[in-house]
Amino acid sequence: MARLKDGLGRMVSSVGSYGGELEDVGAIARVLPACWVTFLGVQQTRPLSTHKQLFYTTGRFSVLLAACSVCKEAAQRKGGPARDEVGCNRLIQAVRRLMSRQDMGLHIEPLLPGRVRSLFSTRLNSDALAAYACEFDTVWVEEALDNGRWPAPEGDNDPDRLFADYQGRLDTPWPMHERTGLAYH
Repeated sequence: MARLKDGLGRMVSSVGSYGGELEDVGAIARVLPACWVTFLGVQQTRPLSTHKQLFYTTGRFSVLLAACSVCKEAAQRKGGPARDEVGCNRLIQAVRRLMSRQDMGLHIEPLLPGRVRSLFSTRLNSDALAAYACEFDTVWVEEALDNGRWPAPEGDNDPDRLFADYQGRLDTPWPMHERTGLAYH
């Protein structure tokens, strides 16, 4: 959201996390143009190796954007004469430019641009209103626990520290493998 807020500047009046705003068209018309970010979920998980402890996980994010125009229907897509009538086409182009190949400092592969789809195009009183969704896919690696094991955090930066912080069941870490003894006959 911070990248979109900084990058889009005055093209939008607000950038936020999606919480159902598009369901009340009358309420959002006052804050348009605007965009919202949401996680659409995990799309696929597949093993990374034959050991099957590591998994490629594919996730999808969506940037929802909406714009309106007091002029005509074409202006809500292409933009109108007023500065706040940026138009959905230009917003889509700007969002895809800002978000493609970015990882936002997360442990994920950079975002890949996906589908752009129309959510709706309608009239509200005399204004033309449209909303679109720009989807982005990413991949990250998840590690499974050994069968029957519980999380065993080692240090404050361990991802399993979450379980210790919330008093979840824990195992002791595996002992360090220091040597292997081999005897040849």
